Amino acid sequence: MNRKWLGLGGLVLGCWAGCATPSGTSSARGSQSGPIELDLSGERSAAAIVAPSGKACPDDIADEPALEDKAYEGREARTWHANVDLLSPRSEKDPIPRDFHKQFSLASGPLDLMVHRHTTDEGKPSPWVLVTLARPFEGGHCIVNSWSLGGLEGMASLVDTWAAQDGKHAIFLMKLAPTEDSLANNARWVVVGTDGRRAWAALGTPPQHHLMVPSVKLFPNGKDLYLDIQQRYLTRLRLGTDGRFVVPAPPN
Repeated sequence: MNRKWLGLGGLVLGCWAGCATPSGTSSARGSQSGPIELDLSGERSAAAIVAPSGKACPDDIADEPALEDKAYEGREARTWHANVDLLSPRSEKDPIPRDFHKQFSLASGPLDLMVHRHTTDEGKPSPWVLVTLARPFEGGHCIVNSWSLGGLEGMASLVDTWAAQDGKHAIFLMKLAPTEDSLANNARWVVVGTDGRRAWAALGTPPQHHLMVPSVKLFPNGKDLYLDIQQRYLTRLRLGTDGRFVVPAPPN
């Protein structure tokens, strides 16, 4: 499997081969503490077909594809689950063990963030995780977004979460750490935002939204949130009102 790395020379974002071919590029550099370069090109794939669930989910949940374009059939947006620990509403297999579960109280209502850890045939924790954003609804959950992360990309884990005081959105940070079997040599980071209606990359544009840097941290400061990106220099980006981190405009 070949890799494509984008944003060379500064902050690097990338995707695995099979991503959409870039159609033009835009970049930005400059920060409070050091240089930053971003390549934010990329195109989304077509929306996945929404599977019939037997229950109508709220209309404000967007019908959009999985953020990483690695959705399981039956976990598409607006799909209702009586038991969200099952892979699909019609699954007859055992529930997937939860690695993490946190509930946010957003303006759109309660939202559950769940990370399910797959296991290997030997019963050991797998590098793969299933990330699910779902809203409690009529005794079950309506999927807002759900996707897989990890495997050949590395061991996936949830690092940190944050929610705005006004309930407009929540941000969470995930990490892909290299393993002996992974194709990646360096840690990669994914920053995701949600308002309880949809999910988006809070930095970068899918499929080019993986940060390939040594360290990334969420830094809350009062009502504001910053993203600290450690390379040779520390780059600090502020979260904008749209739930995306603001990249400074290039100097004249």
